[in-house]
Order: sequence, then structure tokens, then C-alpha cells
Amino acid sequence: GRAVDIYSCGIILFCMYLKNFPYFEDEEIHGYNLYKMLMDKDPDYWKAIKEIYGNGDPNWDIDPAFKDLFMKMVEPDPEQRATLDDIKDHPWFRRVTYNYVEMQLIMEHILTKAREDRVPSSNKKK
Repeated sequence: GRAVDIYSCGIILFCMYLKNFPYFEDEEIHGYNLYKMLMDKDPDYWKAIKEIYGNGDPNWDIDPAFKDLFMKMVEPDPEQRATLDDIKDHPWFRRVTYNYVEMQLIMEHILTKAREDRVPSSNKKK
């Protein structure tokens, strides 16, 4: 149902945001079982994520609003899991800009125009 879809979207959101997976089921990484930590709502989950994905950079961190939204989307209890309306109203989601798609279309137009302009002069009409 919808709760499973929200959970799946949370996993996809994490992958898109951090370009990595939030856990590897039943697999320990750096001594952490991220799946178990996530399902147990272990408060050290984000510390483990930083240790695994932060490459030792003390300044590497994840937006607290993103952490909050992600945890609500992957809440183990489907009855307590965020709804689509909860997600749309969440502060992190509301900060996301939708100009990305528009920017992609602009860039595509610019690149197409640049390719057209690069046609060798011998092929251009005089």
C-alpha cells in the first residue's frame, strides 16, 4: 500500500541525496549493521552514516531537516510513517526548488544551439 511506497521513496530519496544506500540488509560495514540501526531507530545511525560516507571529513554532515524527513519516511511502523501530505508540508521538501527541470531544458537548448553553430563553414549556406 501507500506506506510501503513512502518507505521506498524514502530509500530512493536517500540514494539521490547522498549518492549511496542508507543500508545494506544484514551486512555490517565498519562494524555497523545500518539496517538494524535504522529499524531500531538507533540514535547513532547518523553517526555511523557519517563515519561510513563522510571519508573522515569532520565538516561532512547531512542537513538535519533531511535527516528528519528521511526518518519519518522510513518509520518502521507503517501507521506512524509519514504520509504524502506530511512530506509535501515538511520544511526540507518545501525548500527544494523545482528549477532543476527548467535549467535542464535551458541547457539542452544552449547545447543544441552550440552544436548547430559549430557546423563547419564549408557546410553553411552563403
